[in-house]
Amino acid sequence: MTRKVSHSRWRFAQQHQREYQERKAHRIGDRTNSLVRVADTSSCSVSEYLRRLGYPVDVGLVVEVGSGASGLIWRWPSQCRLAVDPLAHFYHQTFPELQSDGPWIVQAQGEQLPLSDACAELVLSDNVIDHVESPSAYLEECHRILKPGGVLYMTVDVHHPVYWWAGRFYNALFELGVRANAPAFPNHPFHFTLGRIEELIMHTDFKLMARGNPAIPKAGRLPFTDMFRHTEQYIKSVFYKNARCALVATT
Repeated sequence: MTRKVSHSRWRFAQQHQREYQERKAHRIGDRTNSLVRVADTSSCSVSEYLRRLGYPVDVGLVVEVGSGASGLIWRWPSQCRLAVDPLAHFYHQTFPELQSDGPWIVQAQGEQLPLSDACAELVLSDNVIDHVESPSAYLEECHRILKPGGVLYMTVDVHHPVYWWAGRFYNALFELGVRANAPAFPNHPFHFTLGRIEELIMHTDFKLMARGNPAIPKAGRLPFTDMFRHTEQYIKSVFYKNARCALVATT
């Protein structure tokens, strides 16, 4: 199973995430309205997807765990909405325009949700599980707060197995005191393969009901004779990363 990282490693990742979001806020400028429209489109797309699968999206409590600066929950078609994030106060201060007219906001870790058992109908987790301290504890908390028959909608970027092992190596170096300056690894404690994330979901006693097919490139699609003329493209087609996958599970 997937082991948790140390709390110091997770705090290090959170600090990198905070710095990334501060740069993002600086770049936004006068594009707030366009970003709100993007958030609207994303929420509408996901809610319609769940409706097509036969799941209600506008009844009971809807919780987004890891809601970020402007997650799905801000435009979700429900009156009873809760946004939970360990950087919630920072996001609210840094992105006030994106978070206007939003849900009730709580600052908390996904592994320790300040909610009672079986209180929610739907939990949203949009590209979050690779940022947590303990993926198993995170999913167990999502399962705990869902009512029987409740729904978890989760997206995750899946990668070639080489990134799983590279991420573990990065974490091991961190525990030895080495702070390597490597792209993506500092603010992502985990890099999941598709098989590992599905195993983790089912190990938490969720029933996997639907899975979107991630856009994983076909390895070696380029002719071997073109490998040296298109080296970067060839490597990316073999060692793919950031293939977004959506999963729907029930308790």
